[in-house]
Amino acid sequence: MVIAIPGLLILVLIEVLVARWKGASVYRFQDTITSINIGLLSQFVNATGAVISVFMYNAIETRYGSFEWQTTSMLTWVFALLLYDFLYYWVHRTGIPYPDWAKKLSQENYNPPRAPFAVQHLREADLSDVFINYMRKWDGFVSNNN
Repeated sequence: MVIAIPGLLILVLIEVLVARWKGASVYRFQDTITSINIGLLSQFVNATGAVISVFMYNAIETRYGSFEWQTTSMLTWVFALLLYDFLYYWVHRTGIPYPDWAKKLSQENYNPPRAPFAVQHLREADLSDVFINYMRKWDGFVSNNN
């Protein structure tokens, strides 16, 4: 991890030099700087979050003590299954209008649409009219203009 950022910078520099040597334009300077800054910020946030998590765990464990899941209890497994299902639901609910987001991330100026979504956009995401009509019940999800 210590060499990740310097390694990235060296690889970016090599790529720029090779591209210039071949006469290709592969980088926009502003995008490169922004991406590097976001990477650095991400590492800072992760490190800060880890430190805060350790302190929070220590404070909670000191005040309330630790507990163990009773893996022999059926209630534990039912709770774990319901919790997993709840989290799975929310992860997928946020991805409904973006079924191909991973492909589009590589596009240079990808700017995902924001809610409320046009009916045409939802149809292009291969959602059925029945599902789109159901989604109209979610306030602010489907545009009223269509």
